[in-house]
Amino acid sequence: MRHFMLLWLYLIAFSAMTMQAPLRKILRKDLGMTLTAQIVLLMVTMPASVFAFTLSVLFDDKSSCFLNVTIADSPEEHQKGLMGQSPEQIGDGMLFVFSSNAPRRIWMKNTPTPLDVYFFDQGQRMVGFYPNAEPFNETSFGPDKPVRYILETVANRLEKPVVMISAMGQKNEPPCR
Repeated sequence: MRHFMLLWLYLIAFSAMTMQAPLRKILRKDLGMTLTAQIVLLMVTMPASVFAFTLSVLFDDKSSCFLNVTIADSPEEHQKGLMGQSPEQIGDGMLFVFSSNAPRRIWMKNTPTPLDVYFFDQGQRMVGFYPNAEPFNETSFGPDKPVRYILETVANRLEKPVVMISAMGQKNEPPCR
């Protein structure tokens, strides 16, 4: 029964992600498929070692693009983050997913690559941005506002100001350059 329910939920999520934008919004509202729910659903159905997530990044000029990010959703993954990784290993970046909305701070300990760090609230709106975080810096930083998601990318990966992230991309959305 559990496998049937997971398959059913996965099919609903997949269908919602591939439909036209107005219908996706209705399904998201009616089904309550938040970014966290979609990530959890996909993580339950896929092995963690191969898990990557397509994340839409929305800019202040109303344009968008997508990133293929790895997910950090456990305390161990949150602590390790992108420590010791080169820009090539980082790829498009890492999305930290937390179980609750709370003030959060991070640091760059053992991280040799400069990063842009974006903080998002429960509504997936950006509440803090720290560009070009200094490698190996052990001073913690973060906004005073509650945070549910943190996106780390190689510094200057995204060329425009980010306002929001979403699990559901727009039709024909390009990859972020």
